[in-house]
Amino acid sequence: MQFTLFTFIYIFAVACAFYLLPGIFRKYILLLASIAYILKYNVRSCIWMVLTSVTVYLIGIALEKLIQSNRKSIAKGLLIFVSALCIALFAAFKYSEVIPVGADVTDFFIIPIGFSYYVFQAISYLVDIYSDKIKSEKNIANFMLYMCFFPKFLSGPIERPKKFLDKIKALKTLKILDYDRISSAFLYMLYGFLLKVAVADRLGMYTGAVLQSPENFGSLTLFAGMLAYTMQIYCDFFGYTTVARGVGRLFGLELSRNFDAPYLAANISDFWRRWHMSLSFWLRDYVYIPLGGNRKGFGVKCLNLMAVFILCGLWHGCGIHYILWGTLHGVFSIIYAIYKRKERKPKFPRIAEIHLTFLCVSFAWLFFGINNLKTSFTYISRMLTFTKGPGRFMQQIFSLGITGVDTVLFPLICLVIFMDILSLRSEKPSVDALLSINYIFRYALIYFMLIALLVFGIYGPGYNSADFMYMNY
Repeated sequence: MQFTLFTFIYIFAVACAFYLLPGIFRKYILLLASIAYILKYNVRSCIWMVLTSVTVYLIGIALEKLIQSNRKSIAKGLLIFVSALCIALFAAFKYSEVIPVGADVTDFFIIPIGFSYYVFQAISYLVDIYSDKIKSEKNIANFMLYMCFFPKFLSGPIERPKKFLDKIKALKTLKILDYDRISSAFLYMLYGFLLKVAVADRLGMYTGAVLQSPENFGSLTLFAGMLAYTMQIYCDFFGYTTVARGVGRLFGLELSRNFDAPYLAANISDFWRRWHMSLSFWLRDYVYIPLGGNRKGFGVKCLNLMAVFILCGLWHGCGIHYILWGTLHGVFSIIYAIYKRKERKPKFPRIAEIHLTFLCVSFAWLFFGINNLKTSFTYISRMLTFTKGPGRFMQQIFSLGITGVDTVLFPLICLVIFMDILSLRSEKPSVDALLSINYIFRYALIYFMLIALLVFGIYGPGYNSADFMYMNY
């Protein structure tokens, strides 16, 4: 789902049809709306989505019949073959740019939009059938909607089959006049849109120049740039998934929570329980645990951790910088696992643990955001050796083109931190937590969000609010 005027008009039109027509038509309305939206966005991506969905749907039925007829070895072989085929296609799409083939072949293997997300849904669906956690879905409309529901199509979250398919089947009984659900849906969209266009995109106007040209800046500016990029990627991706959850809630399809105050995590393991949760839990359940998890000794656990994080880096792209980013998180996780094993370990205040985890995560983001290793190491060496840049700190900051209007970033970032603290303390998603506080303070914050969005969002010629960082993965 993109953030364009067309998208919001489209959502309104789909909502009108969804609520005005009889409940029995709701899933078909959403399926047609999803296919039409993907078709408008990219015809080739729509063709791949339909082919993948129909194939996996048929294989799921065949897999269940093989298990029921006590031919589990054949079922296992089929599962392994199809899963390997999915991974092979994913790898071919993801890494076609670095394979020396003809231009026509490379164009064919450009990754279809959304493939990184729904191919993982396909694998989890087939694995869950084989593990007897679910039965194969017999209604192809239900299954295709699970694969291509348009709010989550471009950047997730990666949904689990049983939970999502059950919600699809309950659509016909959905209560239309549900004020709490509809009002919270619009608040999700408001907050997500604010995160994207008023925070992430405003930060993005400047972080690129710092990350790609570190030789022009001193260590203090580079440290600030690292923190700014850390906040930018969070608000960009969190903003998308927050809007997607709002749209999903509007249609009665609650999407999985993808972020849970990750920058308030007290250790790296806690961070990965809170960041991109649908991907990290998928890797845990379908890679880490099948490899043996922590059941085969500490050494194997460390190898499994490293394998999972390298795979996580490869999921994002073929560049060596993604592998280094994943490897760094693997190293952090192994160090933390070693620390946990100590019987007598030093105790640190929680605030210190949060700051240390945040700095480790921020440092790793440099390899994620800079696609040239030489530039990455230049950035890190200049930042850590207290190198002076041309002019004073404020002169370097203003050389980026920052104006007085950008000072709004400070209260907006404070708002994001406040919402995350509220979420952490209430153990609810930030928007749901906001709905439970004092109504005067709540409406004051909502009013502030609306004004900040309208006044300080980045709009206008030369700017495309539809662009999301995680659309590329």
